[in-house]
Amino acid sequence: MLKIIDNNESLKKDYQLIISIPGIAPQTATCLLIVTKGFTTFDNARKLACYAGVAPFPYQSGTSINGRTKVSHLADKS
Repeated sequence: MLKIIDNNESLKKDYQLIISIPGIAPQTATCLLIVTKGFTTFDNARKLACYAGVAPFPYQSGTSINGRTKVSHLADKS
């Protein structure tokens, strides 16, 4: 995968930006590029956060808030 990333300028630039984020290792950066197809799959950061499972939603019924927050059932929990 790293050879493919090195041969493509756009992927290489995105990869370098991703691994510059503290806490993001090369394996996570590569996975992000694969899952998001070079960040072309999602229109905005909110959709990516929901898919990644890092955007919690409150569990509420009517005017009361009962229970803990949960992630979207469509999130890729792996």
